[in-house]
Amino acid sequence: MFDNYSDWTEFPDDIEVRSEPKSIPLRFNPLYRLLDERNEVLRAFVRKITIKDWSSTDKTLVWPKLQAPQNLLAGLIEKLPNLEEVYFEEELPITAELIDVMLTHKSTPKLYLLGEDGHTPTTTNIPFVPEVRIRVDAEATRPDRDVDFEPQRLALHEIFAAYPNLESLSVSVNRLVGGCVLDMSPPCTQILPLSLHEKATIPPLQRLSLSGYKIQKNERSTWKTRFPWNKLKSLSLGVQDNYNVLEVATGKVHDLREFVITGLEIDLDPKNTWPDDKLIKAIATRFPNLHQMTIHFGLGIARAEMEVKKYESSDRFDPYDLESAGIDQFFVLLTEESARKFFKQFLEYRGPSNLKKFTLKTGEDLRWFPQWPPDYSEAEQRCAKTFEFDTSQTHNGEISLKELDTPYARFERMLNRMHDHGGNDNDTIEESQRINEPRILK
Repeated sequence: MFDNYSDWTEFPDDIEVRSEPKSIPLRFNPLYRLLDERNEVLRAFVRKITIKDWSSTDKTLVWPKLQAPQNLLAGLIEKLPNLEEVYFEEELPITAELIDVMLTHKSTPKLYLLGEDGHTPTTTNIPFVPEVRIRVDAEATRPDRDVDFEPQRLALHEIFAAYPNLESLSVSVNRLVGGCVLDMSPPCTQILPLSLHEKATIPPLQRLSLSGYKIQKNERSTWKTRFPWNKLKSLSLGVQDNYNVLEVATGKVHDLREFVITGLEIDLDPKNTWPDDKLIKAIATRFPNLHQMTIHFGLGIARAEMEVKKYESSDRFDPYDLESAGIDQFFVLLTEESARKFFKQFLEYRGPSNLKKFTLKTGEDLRWFPQWPPDYSEAEQRCAKTFEFDTSQTHNGEISLKELDTPYARFERMLNRMHDHGGNDNDTIEESQRINEPRILK
């Protein structure tokens, strides 16, 4: 639990170190050693404390000791005269006693909250926190349900008010994927839009990292006019989509020293047509340092949704036979030929660059919650396509192009092969391994 535990043997031999009885977890023993009054010399060496790697047993034993009436951590910090930094890599209770000790400590140590999960109260002003990393795991837009425990909560204006000297903020919203048993899903996370009253201020952030954060319409103006984009030194986006972030940041970030996009995946609006040259040029030229880029086309989905609604009202409606209505044909616009044509135009606009991998996709379920699929979802899955260009490989002067298998295609071919072999699973093992490999298009 405490970092640098293995380095304790490097202290002088004449420093006596005492441990708490064996009932205390081994990783918790360093705290008791430092609290021992006979280890005053040892305490002077400590500059940093890192608390991490909780197990359920540790949590049961340790959490009560960190809070009133024992307040062991607050007591320890008070006894470390040269302490500079305290790192919480797990979410821990920030007690009133801990806050008082940190505020009055002569070395003015900093507290880094690196393992927040949306349960720490943000009602107290804590000026000694320069960095917060928070991750919430549930889907924010799901229907509410009765739950027997507190849901996670993310409200950036509350974080800004609680930590007025915040310099680095990392927010990760892990959007729920898959699962069909509702009772096993996490509760609805409370993600509130950024809302600032007239006199509210945002801390002097220098580093911002966002993954899966969606800027909603009712907070877009606040992000544009109140957020201190001009003070950022580092901006990181990904690995999950951050809706509308680039839109509100464009033209406002003037002092960046680092801009990190961990890959770029763009989902184009489903207009049933290929994007025009203006959009292709913008995508190709405005991200010069990317090594990987993925573009997903929602080709035909808008029309398919409309046709499904018409088909539903007819007497011949069959949700499992959309092919007879021609709906699944709306997704075939992404082909080997169209992929090569698009990439050729893309490279002409882009010119020489560091781009190593370029992927074109269609048919992914990006517009609906996995547990409530629309009627056109089967056609969407059946017509999914993925083409991947590898600029490091060429064949006859052309950049290598692979058509990657989709999960639905693999499943369908497996069923066909099992049918051909009379349902004998063993006969299809080697073939199933082969069909998982990409098809190289010469």
